Amino acid sequence: NATANTGFAFINWTISNGVLSNTDANNPLQVVIPATLAGSSIEVTANFNYDQFTINALSSDTLLGTVTGSGTYNNGANATLVATPALGCRFVQWNDGDTNATRTVVVTSDSPFTATFDYLPINVVLAINNSWMGNTMPAPGAYTYHVGDTVIANATANEHYHFVNWTVSNGAMSYDININPALFTVPALMAGMNITVTANFAVDQYTITAQANPESMGTVLGSGLY
Repeated sequence: NATANTGFAFINWTISNGVLSNTDANNPLQVVIPATLAGSSIEVTANFNYDQFTINALSSDTLLGTVTGSGTYNNGANATLVATPALGCRFVQWNDGDTNATRTVVVTSDSPFTATFDYLPINVVLAINNSWMGNTMPAPGAYTYHVGDTVIANATANEHYHFVNWTVSNGAMSYDININPALFTVPALMAGMNITVTANFAVDQYTITAQANPESMGTVLGSGLY
């Protein structure tokens, strides 16, 4: 009978007479010695090995990040787990609370390790092209938003000025929004970006029409947009 110590497992028996050998996984081992083995020297070896366990390294959302380190390990071996966030995302923690994206665990049992990921916050600077022309709500300044947040920005022009549009820029590209107030839900593609949103105002303009009366008696200058 073979009895494994803690952390190890019985594999099988090897039975050899120096010329031939055979294995037997039965434990205890029972062998009826045949006459053909009379006078032989026989070696019976109990084979042990480490207990082996499965480590499952998982991602909470494969769109936000990936994980490596899954596999079968010997008891007491070190398993290295690596959580890698996707672009615009960040690693949060493992299911056991560990906050190291790369970690080493000592394997002693079958264990799952799930890495949680999230989107990076979006840093938004709200600005005005000319502060004496109008204001915004919220007030100009730096703000932090997250994917899925609803953002509302309202521009109010001072007297004799008017709102033109919003310019949204991330430094590489920009576009205009002509709706006021501006309301949108922060999309995932903005995760991790630094964005400037500018309220553009302009001076009110009026048309002056100068006419001669009657036109046959003279001319008048001065018509135009002011």
